[in-house]
Amino acid sequence: MINYYTVRTGETIRDVCLNATGTIDNWEAILTANSFSEWVPTLTAGQKIIIPDDIEIQNNVLVVTTQYPANNDPNIPNLNVLISDLISKFGENWILTTGFWDDTGSWMDAKNWID
Repeated sequence: MINYYTVRTGETIRDVCLNATGTIDNWEAILTANSFSEWVPTLTAGQKIIIPDDIEIQNNVLVVTTQYPANNDPNIPNLNVLISDLISKFGENWILTTGFWDDTGSWMDAKNWID
């Protein structure tokens, strides 16, 4: 059975090795299987790359590379939007609006004042 990897926009052969096998140690095997004669072939989005059956696959790494931000999937929300959303939650947090921690680690609010 032949395995194929579909190149995504902007991916290099290094990205293909990492995203298809979980390691860049398979670089030479992938280049040979696809009859590439140069170290850094030009890849185009949608191109099918043969992934040889006899190479080692790092499944734990593959799981990580399929999750944002390790992958560059444009369908995932912008990281800046996610950070802005997180920061906006701080204003809604009652702890930040009702008091503060003093230098001794005691909580100070309307019922417990520092004199």
